Amino acid sequence: MMDVKRTIDASTATLKLLNSLFSGEMNIADIRFEIGDLSKTMVKNLFRDSFPRFNQNLRDKLTNVFIRYCYNDKKISSNEFWKFTSYKDFWIEIKNFHNNIYVRRMNLSEVIQFFEKSLLTNTRKLKLDFVEKKVIEKIDKNPNILNKDLANELGISEKRISNIIGSLKSRGIYLGGFADYSQLNAYEFFGFTEIENSTNDLKFLDKLALFPDFKLYHGLSCQEIEHPYVYQVINKKVFCNTKVLNRGLSFQDWTTVSTPKTPEKNSAHESNVDEFYVPTSSKNHVLQLMKNCERDFRRPNIKKIAEENDVSIRTLFRIKSKLKDMGLIQPQIFIENEELMALVIISSRELHEFYNKVPSVKSYEVQNMETDKKWFTFMFIFASDFTFIYSKLKNNSEIFQIVGKKSMNLVSQSNQKIYTK
Repeated sequence: MMDVKRTIDASTATLKLLNSLFSGEMNIADIRFEIGDLSKTMVKNLFRDSFPRFNQNLRDKLTNVFIRYCYNDKKISSNEFWKFTSYKDFWIEIKNFHNNIYVRRMNLSEVIQFFEKSLLTNTRKLKLDFVEKKVIEKIDKNPNILNKDLANELGISEKRISNIIGSLKSRGIYLGGFADYSQLNAYEFFGFTEIENSTNDLKFLDKLALFPDFKLYHGLSCQEIEHPYVYQVINKKVFCNTKVLNRGLSFQDWTTVSTPKTPEKNSAHESNVDEFYVPTSSKNHVLQLMKNCERDFRRPNIKKIAEENDVSIRTLFRIKSKLKDMGLIQPQIFIENEELMALVIISSRELHEFYNKVPSVKSYEVQNMETDKKWFTFMFIFASDFTFIYSKLKNNSEIFQIVGKKSMNLVSQSNQKIYTK
């Protein structure tokens, strides 16, 4: 009975060590030291069983590499994977490859090619440490998680969590919000003309400098803008893929993998506007609140909005809660990192194939006064992917690099104090 218990305990300890290796919590050198006293046969079987999706040949080769490395077993001949063992991310990438990329129709040469691109020539990954990656993944999975709960789950202090979130935000990785302005009779638009000089009731305006020499305007107005070079947003979607970001997955890494089903989320939707009627007198501070939530969902600048619009802070918190309950604002990880390349692609079709395969996508379906429909797709990609993506889209799309952005807050102040029931 005691032997059975010892075997179970050893098996549990081995699985814990393997999971620590695959997640990056421990490196292979530490694992080698910890695993030395455990049964080689048990370790070998548990390692191999960690990769049930791999075909037998691939599982055997990787298992042999692991056993040769950890037990210095020179009876096991080296194989094609041995050259990768000096890379600290190799064992993490094995699990990532197994869980997210591998399909059985891939042959061995394709698998080797993946690791060569991911490890030997990888210049894509951002300089994110293990804890930063975990914070990003957990907030993406549960945007409403509190810093206290996040700290408990990761076993670190709440202050450190706060510092990490602040550091990530300064690098363009932050919890913002998806906002549906259409239900407030506000018009989100893109324009190719000097829109800030128009007489329309503009509320916010971003001026984007594009390369080659070109300007694009993205704004919010309380009036429809009838101009052939102004396109109103009729549908939009946001996709931020934290696994792609954290693991440095190239768009080309997915070319041999079947396209996963695109999740339908964050689409502008139709709802009963009467459920949330906003009088003209209070529209300014509601729109300003939504715009602030886009930039920082947890801490929109409530105090400033209240002061500028003579509205109570309590009222603004109530409005935010109601907007969230109705789905008009939704917490969402945003990635606008300067280490990534920012593109805007203007096309006649929706670029579904990018939604799951690049770090960040904002996709807008737009229409102008002449009912000409287009898709404006904003993407943050690894620079090494640009040549490949450009070759795929250049014949059917206009592709520009975003080289500058200037945001203008044009909301006029209201002297009327508004309270909600």
